Amino acid sequence: MSTSRRFLDWAAIVLTAGTGWFALDIENDGLADTLPPLSATIPGDVAKGASASDIDNFSWQSFVAVNWPADGNGKIGQYGDNVAVWQFWKNDTDVLVPDGKVPIPWTEPSPIPPYCTETAPPGTRILTQFTKRGELGDFLTPGNTWVSALKAMQEDEFFLDPTRMTLVCGSAGMDGNTFKGLLSSKYNIQVNKTSRNSVLVQSNINNTRSDVALLIKVLLEMSQQIDAELAEGGEGARAAFAKRVKNLMEDVPDLPNFSRFHDGYRENPESITLEGDMRTAFFAAYEEDDCEYLPLRDPKIDERLKSGPELVSANFVIPYPPGFPIMVPGQVIEADTIGYMRKLDVKEIHGYNHERGLKLIKLSAIPPSNGKGAAARGAARQSSSERKTAPAATSKTKATEKQGR
Repeated sequence: MSTSRRFLDWAAIVLTAGTGWFALDIENDGLADTLPPLSATIPGDVAKGASASDIDNFSWQSFVAVNWPADGNGKIGQYGDNVAVWQFWKNDTDVLVPDGKVPIPWTEPSPIPPYCTETAPPGTRILTQFTKRGELGDFLTPGNTWVSALKAMQEDEFFLDPTRMTLVCGSAGMDGNTFKGLLSSKYNIQVNKTSRNSVLVQSNINNTRSDVALLIKVLLEMSQQIDAELAEGGEGARAAFAKRVKNLMEDVPDLPNFSRFHDGYRENPESITLEGDMRTAFFAAYEEDDCEYLPLRDPKIDERLKSGPELVSANFVIPYPPGFPIMVPGQVIEADTIGYMRKLDVKEIHGYNHERGLKLIKLSAIPPSNGKGAAARGAARQSSSERKTAPAATSKTKATEKQGR
């Protein structure tokens, strides 16, 4: 049997046990007696000279075992999402503790670094510690050297990339695009990315000490020029400069957190996780009759945020910068997202129509949440299609109106 065939057999078994998506007829293929059963036991190592199919089996058995329900009840995927065995494994920093100290009990969570608990506001969800040095260190902090950067690369799961340098230009009264244009047009220095108040400079193997020296020289020259202009402009120039800096550095809208998917796009609205059926919501946006538009500053948006009905995004909405979605199809839009959009001063916002406003999915087009998941959504889509095609006179009228226009 080929390695690829054995791989597919194992994949089919796992997916069938986990989701019921499809089944492979392994009985008729004569494979039932040759494949190991699904088990919570992690297998031992493969024997020397093992075949590729043996290694495939070892890999899949290990995958199944570490994703087995941690409480031992049922099989992998039998009840949908479950807390897996691997989620209770300890980090090496919890087991191999300094000075020969006794590790924390296996059932206790890893301690949170004091740095995180001291700086995080109440209610903040803090990730498990992933760095051996306790925090993501700034390489410009006194005492940090290239040795610090090298140790971080070798030992830490996350670390700051020393080849990327963020230059804050907001404190010089310039936004990222203005600063980038000045560096390019006057000094022939190219930068990679911009934000509201900074630019990103990336170095590579082609850069030399001379390149770094030029960048420092240019930054010093620009600083001296700004100081000279402020001294010559007097109090009025300094006040205007301070206002620009405040606007760029302090009056920055807070990035909104992801809210949730509408319950109609969730298979289990009671789940503690936030996953949803974004695909169905995405394609719902292609049906213009199932969508509506509201201008960003329309009072109706504030009314619906306060009293309902919910606002459900039909598009990915991506302002640049920062260049990542603040809304996704099927997401319930909340006040912090609207507030962020209204404070933005960038021109490039993908997925947002400046003339018509936010594109929303009508609640009447969203399948009801009744616990049946994909089956309910499929029935709702069919019902929606029937509604569109049923009144032939309406379709004919629309076509006539279109021809008249």
